[in-house]
Amino acid sequence: MITPLAPSPSAPPAPQGRKAVLSAIMLSLFLSAMDQTIVGTALPRIVADLSGLHLYSWVFTAYMLAYTIAVPIGGKLGDVLGRKVMMLAGISLFLAASALGGIARSMEVLVLARGLQGLGGGCISASSSALVGDLFPPSERGRYTGLLSGVFALASLVGPILGGVVADHWSWRGIFLINLPLGLIAIGVLARLPGMASHRGRSLDWLGALTLIGAIVPLMLAVPAREGSAEHAAASIRLIPLIVGVLMLGFFVLVERRASEPIVPLELFRRPVFALCIATAFVSGPALYVGGVFIPLFMQGVLHSSASATGMVMMPMMLVLVVGSIIGGQLVSRTGVYRWIAVCGLALSTAGTFALSRLNPSTTPSFIMAALALIGFGYGLTLPTLSLAAQNAVEHRHLGVSVSLPSFARNLSGTLGVALFGALMARRLEEGIAPAVAHVFLVATGVLATATFMGFFLQDLPLRRTNEEPEESRTVSGEGQA
Repeated sequence: MITPLAPSPSAPPAPQGRKAVLSAIMLSLFLSAMDQTIVGTALPRIVADLSGLHLYSWVFTAYMLAYTIAVPIGGKLGDVLGRKVMMLAGISLFLAASALGGIARSMEVLVLARGLQGLGGGCISASSSALVGDLFPPSERGRYTGLLSGVFALASLVGPILGGVVADHWSWRGIFLINLPLGLIAIGVLARLPGMASHRGRSLDWLGALTLIGAIVPLMLAVPAREGSAEHAAASIRLIPLIVGVLMLGFFVLVERRASEPIVPLELFRRPVFALCIATAFVSGPALYVGGVFIPLFMQGVLHSSASATGMVMMPMMLVLVVGSIIGGQLVSRTGVYRWIAVCGLALSTAGTFALSRLNPSTTPSFIMAALALIGFGYGLTLPTLSLAAQNAVEHRHLGVSVSLPSFARNLSGTLGVALFGALMARRLEEGIAPAVAHVFLVATGVLATATFMGFFLQDLPLRRTNEEPEESRTVSGEGQA
């Protein structure tokens, strides 16, 4: 059990100091998000240098596996030990792993470094939004939550471009070493931040953490590798890891029901707004991933486009996602309403996905670009809205959990969604790539339409002007005492 030794919560920095802290948070999040994609364009050169083709996919898998594990556990540890401690620990681990990757002499060491980077990156992601929650009450938080979502999307877009430039004009090792000076700047700023939001007497549920890891690992490994031919990319999901993962998830729920300080406090799901935000995030999670995986297959396998042309078609989706995230956060802060913003965002993504269900060999790249932009803008509106609604529905002492669970739900469902849609497409490949991909997007339209319908049931709780107990919490407590 971990018992926090951090001091009691102290006041957040003065308004003039918040901008510096926010800049450091955004820089840290940018680095961790960029490292999800920066390796891709340089990986063929890395494999040629280190001679490890058999570990090709593990350079991606190790990072995403560790990242997904670290997000919920890091969020809970932030509630226990304090966000500053977890943020600094996450950045430090991320930088140490970056240095290890930069000097790696074998693929095995590089995969290890990527796994450690993922752990650090997950802690950074969970702590970033929670630190913003410490600095700003829900009534002001929307604009900054939108900025963080925009930073994440922008980093995902910049990563492949920067990775290729650095590898071409310097060395592939530079894509790891470039993190060091930028990360040290972030540490220097955050080290001056008062230790906030630690809670004495709280401890970490180690059994819950282990069972959660035992569920995530097989679920993530159920996703087939994507290297190779189009048919191989659409290989069926691995059933044994999937079954093990689902069983472990059930065991995790049983453990959490008995834990005094659970990783995921199940009583939070008694609050309709919180539960609906997590469920909607989970259902809508595959929206981004499906476009990113199956459109390149259609572009290159059906339209015979080059890799660079495919990248140009995909780029507007991420650009408008950044814009949508910023606009969505601003709208929530200015209006105090989030239900209709979430519904509109999900509806736009549904419309874009439906448009892609009409794909055929005569479809033009401009049509695909417009449909992807619609998906990206809609998803951008939705990301900060669901995150802020979940945070507003729980007590401040659960802030770390409330910011990490929507992200965790999206990552997990996105990974599983790609695998399931890949299996679905594999069954239709005899008809050709075009109808198979179109069918995937038709099914995805139904999934997103379900998420849109769920959004109608979100209740617009008043955004709190302080970090005090939420209205829904008081209502639930009152019902329990009656």
